[in-house]
Amino acid sequence: MQIDISDEESGQVLKIAGALDIETASELRKALSESIEANAGLTLDLGEVDACDTAALQVLYSARKTANGANKPMRILGMSAAVADAAAALGLAIDELSEDRVSAL
Repeated sequence: MQIDISDEESGQVLKIAGALDIETASELRKALSESIEANAGLTLDLGEVDACDTAALQVLYSARKTANGANKPMRILGMSAAVADAAAALGLAIDELSEDRVSAL
């Protein structure tokens, strides 16, 4: 997993690429928690995620709950088929992760 971080007026953008799985869940959780705590909002670009498992989805849903509790927006910009397929296989509504999901350009 690779996370590229950039700052924008609306908050921080985390562009995530590679595998989101049980091996990377701890690193993902830390990056999301730090971003939510330190910024006005969070945007996730998941367009380059090539594998996603249950552990990663749990981290993403937990981040959504944390952002809601902190009254901070969390958006998803782009979503790879790997993330969408993993969520669908578990019967999860992945669109619920984002306050306002934005389609990839």
